[in-house]
Amino acid sequence: MNSLKKILAVLCLTLSIIHCGLISPTKPENVISLELKRVQVDPWTKASTISDSACYRDKDSDYVHEYDIQRPDYCKNVKSYVKIMSQCIFMTTAYQVDLKFNTKDATPFKMVLDLRTPWSWIKSPSCKLYERSGKPLDQDCSYPSKVKGVKNDAKFNKTFNCEGNCKVYEDKCAEIDLVQEGLSVLGNFISTSVKLSDTGFKQSVKGFKLVQATGLSGQSLLLGDGVLGLGKQHTGKADDDDEEDSSMNSNYDEDEEEEEEEDSSDDNNSNSKKYTFFEHGTDLWSAIDRVNGKINANVFALYLAEHDSIKPQLLIGSNSAKYVDLIYQPEKHPLKWIPLPILKYDTQEELARTYFQWRIPVRQIVFRYGLVTEKQDDKTEQVVGFQNRTSILLNKETEAQLSLQTSAMILPESMMDNILDKLNQIYGMKCSISTNFLKYVQCFNLDKQLDVSQLAVTIHVGYGIDNEQLINVDPNNLLLGCKKNKNSKYDCYFNFQLSQDDQIIFGDSVMRESFWVFDVNGRKIGLAPAKSNYNEKSFWKDIKGIIADVEDVIRGDIIFLLRFFIVLVILSTILFLFVNWKKIYLIIQRRLRYKNIVDPSELANLDLDKRDMVIKYGQTDDQDITDQIQELEQNESFDAL
Repeated sequence: MNSLKKILAVLCLTLSIIHCGLISPTKPENVISLELKRVQVDPWTKASTISDSACYRDKDSDYVHEYDIQRPDYCKNVKSYVKIMSQCIFMTTAYQVDLKFNTKDATPFKMVLDLRTPWSWIKSPSCKLYERSGKPLDQDCSYPSKVKGVKNDAKFNKTFNCEGNCKVYEDKCAEIDLVQEGLSVLGNFISTSVKLSDTGFKQSVKGFKLVQATGLSGQSLLLGDGVLGLGKQHTGKADDDDEEDSSMNSNYDEDEEEEEEEDSSDDNNSNSKKYTFFEHGTDLWSAIDRVNGKINANVFALYLAEHDSIKPQLLIGSNSAKYVDLIYQPEKHPLKWIPLPILKYDTQEELARTYFQWRIPVRQIVFRYGLVTEKQDDKTEQVVGFQNRTSILLNKETEAQLSLQTSAMILPESMMDNILDKLNQIYGMKCSISTNFLKYVQCFNLDKQLDVSQLAVTIHVGYGIDNEQLINVDPNNLLLGCKKNKNSKYDCYFNFQLSQDDQIIFGDSVMRESFWVFDVNGRKIGLAPAKSNYNEKSFWKDIKGIIADVEDVIRGDIIFLLRFFIVLVILSTILFLFVNWKKIYLIIQRRLRYKNIVDPSELANLDLDKRDMVIKYGQTDDQDITDQIQELEQNESFDAL
């Protein structure tokens, strides 16, 4: 007996060791965590004071921006001219990250995160201001120390001089243009080292390629010393670089030979019209991978929420263990991956302004209002749901860009009309699109300030119900603010803004309550509710409304209807078989007995009635036939079956 106990003990110990080895969590991958600071422009800033930074030419404007600007001398005869374009937005927010470049100045640069450009840039000491048309001004890039509308008085005038181990690509010039507005950034590509602010990552990132800006336009409200570009670097699969390069770096000119002749005949027209749209190695994650390949830097994440114990941060590296700490109830709301929409473009110019954008498919926007409360045992009231709901259904081709430099939800005119109808339905007031305040939604002469605490907004993104994820939006982020007017009434502005070119852009008012993961090579976005003060108090409100959302999803998804019908047929069949299994079994049994037992030679000895009974029910014994007849008489439903 003792020997048996010892054997069992050893066996249990062995199994325990194997079990632990199989399920023990692997050591988390390295991850770089960079703290972010959010700053914002005063929403009551007037457009007239910042017209240089505003987007005031819409798609119906007669103004046409010339694609060629007046280039500086050092950019006239370069080997290649790399140019991208972007939709103009009024910059109201900034997420700053501290970076130290290869410079004697020990103070960090305040770099602003930008999901809408693949290039990072900092200012050169010789940087000059330009007009949108590309005409240089006799003014350096030091903007006034106090920018009207900025809550803090800090000015961002740090410049970077490329020297020492810094390399200048003198054969290339870089330009960023804004659609319908004109020049934004102009400069040279440089390669330098950068020191990240994560104390756990002490290595210098060498060979980081970015733009050293020598010309700026419309950057007066940029709340930083430069930009850290987080836009995509690929238009297809990660291993298709050569093919992509040949597509994106195709010449924009229609006739190179004619242009070369014109260039040689006129010094003023020495600007070559040959543009390329893609520059290798301008992404931070490639530079990090060259230093430390264990980080998997082509995956980065953004935590932007407000929480009592967690600060906003940029995470570089696919550390799923770290992600869990930033997700609200990860066991109930795991990270869900959404593939990026297929890139579509008709012209090279369109490609030049789309290939780097982070986009997500949008299905509908749901508003819930009118709180429903229940009294608890302690006589306190608890919110359990909403009385009303209304939604905006979108077609399957609808996509939205993501941006960190605006707080607004920027929508085309057709959607804005829907938004105005919803606000009127919810609050019983007439709102309109402002003509003198950057085309935000305005509601004037109200008797009291708007209360958005009884409003819940949810955005459905993804492809179909199987791939759908919900973005929970804090309604407080959708209200810019209210103030009294001369009539002692209230004027309020919502954070909905009319798009200049029918593009949908989701600013940080949409993004803040979610945790975002961007997989560059995998070409997908991971999404989950962020651990935030708002979600911890309010996220459960939307759970009861999800069931009601199915009605809208069904109307918007024919595939779901087909799936639902198939499931219904299968369930009905299973139910029918379950209820009638005895009868079905009896039929099958009798058929088998006829095939397997009856000897045809025995039929000759039976009279006709019994013979028919034997053929039908497979019996050869007279008593069995009698019993079957009695059974049939007792079970009238058998024949119907």
